[in-house]
Amino acid sequence: MKLQRLHQGSKGVDEYFKDLEVTLTKINLHESEESKMARFVSGLQREIDVVKLYEYTSLKKLVHLAIKVKSQVL
Repeated sequence: MKLQRLHQGSKGVDEYFKDLEVTLTKINLHESEESKMARFVSGLQREIDVVKLYEYTSLKKLVHLAIKVKSQVL
């Protein structure tokens, strides 16, 4: 339930990502990197979810891209 309701909200991108990883670990859910990336993007703030339009090859790169987009939005 918590995983389905996990969204960035007012948290920073880093904090949201850490919450996602902690939650996945707590419930012992082993997802592919692609699934984690999709889950991460779906929970981002609206103005940041444009990252889905960019090319990324790993979750780490996606998180950095989201941080960059967030700083540009501000």
